[in-house]
Amino acid sequence: MVVLGLGQAIAAISPAGCTENNWNLDVIKSASVVHVGDTIDYTVNATNGGAGACDIAGAEIMFTYPDGTVETLATGAEFPADGSGDASYGPLSYVVTHADVDAAGGNDVRISVNGTGLLQDSEAGSSATINKTISVLVWQPAVNVEKTAAPETAAVGDTVTFTIVITNTGNAPLTTVAIDDSMFGSLAGMGCDFAAEPTPNYFGPGESCTIEMPYTIMDTDPDPLTNTVIVEMQDPLFTEGSTAIAQDTAEVPREEPPAGTPAI
Repeated sequence: MVVLGLGQAIAAISPAGCTENNWNLDVIKSASVVHVGDTIDYTVNATNGGAGACDIAGAEIMFTYPDGTVETLATGAEFPADGSGDASYGPLSYVVTHADVDAAGGNDVRISVNGTGLLQDSEAGSSATINKTISVLVWQPAVNVEKTAAPETAAVGDTVTFTIVITNTGNAPLTTVAIDDSMFGSLAGMGCDFAAEPTPNYFGPGESCTIEMPYTIMDTDPDPLTNTVIVEMQDPLFTEGSTAIAQDTAEVPREEPPAGTPAI
């Protein structure tokens, strides 16, 4: 941890005309959106000053990480009204875990910074307290795909419609990387194409899209006819942890024609 601008000794009473508690703890975070496994760097800037500012004495600053670990950044610090004791604490680094996200409700991780001190106003000892909570959104990309066939059984010459329903089951917007089908190949351009460029068109959390592909059963097809689709999508951070993959398979058993039916 690097500490800059250590507090200086102050008088028991602040400058004449002191009326305001202008002490502030500002938290800077290295990212607004991350994945589980990413590192977030925090910096806490402690400042004092401005019109009517009073000195702050005996200050203690505590930093609480997402997992509940508490680090003391300052104790007995003094922050004169002229800003000469302003200090910066950091970087305070933290690697995001699944447990952190679950504890915060599933979508973010949170830190808190708390400061206490004595406001050296005309009363020479009023309390000064700062409590701040800072959140960082955690994207957890996830996708589900369901493939069905109608009818569920078919004879040679029948047309089967394969329906693919893709759903964004995570909390991140997604873009399409690939939709590959074992029978039809790439399904690009079939209605589930989402991209960040040139115009952002994201697959939002909770949204679904559907692709329908008809197929006529041939006598050379295996029995049952097996059709698998693999979907790969990615959130706009485009980093490790951005990708979501799902697959599903539909099988169509052969329905034998009634005895005596002419072969097709």
